[in-house]
Amino acid sequence: MEPLEQYLVVHGKRFVQLTEPLITFYRGVVKVNTASLKKLPKTEYVLFLIDPKRHKLFVKPCSEDTLHSMRWRTPSCKPRALIGHDFICLTMELMQWDCERRYRIPGRAAFDEDGAIIAFDLAAAEEMGGFGPTLEEHKQNPLVSRFAEDTIITLEDRDEQL
Repeated sequence: MEPLEQYLVVHGKRFVQLTEPLITFYRGVVKVNTASLKKLPKTEYVLFLIDPKRHKLFVKPCSEDTLHSMRWRTPSCKPRALIGHDFICLTMELMQWDCERRYRIPGRAAFDEDGAIIAFDLAAAEEMGGFGPTLEEHKQNPLVSRFAEDTIITLEDRDEQL
């Protein structure tokens, strides 16, 4: 078998996330995943609320007649691509993202005074370009390494608040 050290390790984030809410920004389109729809199962229309200072984005259920409401699912209950070049450009500029790249942001269900919402921390965005490091580079800087029968997990020290 040939040596694998120069092969690229594919990040787990390159695969579809089925259980947790995600929102994707890419070339003038914003789209949530099916898990987001399942967190707000009876919601057909939403408002997007953004806090530019805290870099938070919220998806809040609303009625069809609410000013600025958007239908976020298709009639067959699939996520609907929302075309919003101005919104995407402003968000990408705010976050200093590259307009040619795809960004995926994990979210979580939360509650406000009116009920369930989905909260996204824009600072937690994952850029979706490329595969990953080579196997050799991956081995030099592992997040999880095995030692005999024990697993050693190395975590970065960072403060997270939503």
